[in-house]
Amino acid sequence: MGDYYRETRDSAKAVAYWKRSLAIKFVSHIQEKVDHLTTATR
Repeated sequence: MGDYYRETRDSAKAVAYWKRSLAIKFVSHIQEKVDHLTTATR
């Protein structure tokens, strides 16, 4: 039971970490696009 709980907690932590890194990558990608657009329109 303890092993199962620890595995579930670790996998949940891994998923949260993966989601956060994905969101950071997504936001930085959008910021790059916005920067590119603003420099192009100027």
